[in-house]
Amino acid sequence: MTERDKLLAVFDREIVPVFKDFFVYFKSGVKGVSFAQLHLLKMIEKNPLITVKDIAGLSHITTAAISQTINNLIEEKYIIKQQSREDKRVYFLQITEKGIDILEENRNFRKEMLKKILSPLNNSEFENLVSIFTKIKEGFKER
Repeated sequence: MTERDKLLAVFDREIVPVFKDFFVYFKSGVKGVSFAQLHLLKMIEKNPLITVKDIAGLSHITTAAISQTINNLIEEKYIIKQQSREDKRVYFLQITEKGIDILEENRNFRKEMLKKILSPLNNSEFENLVSIFTKIKEGFKER
């Protein structure tokens, strides 16, 4: 077994579980709002007047699969549906003030969580970590 294989085994055994815990903690976000709902709210915020069909295309899932989540967001008044003037069959989705507030709450939660998790690192270590993850991200793009 090469030295790199040994390090990979240690990484898999010791570090990968940390990522899993980190992801679970990250997903917890704002209470009462699911990860899927937050994801859709972010898409709607970034793309004013987006349709369910647009979201399905961007997410690579069917409109039926996201319809219930969209309906929940409407019911909670995080988004509204607006009928197109040109095509009455088309409905645009818009984020409401309440939806923007939930996204801001989630951003603040994530920021504070990251501060806590990364607080043991000094600036140099933090810069190295960012550099390392940037390289890993580039490796994913090349796949």
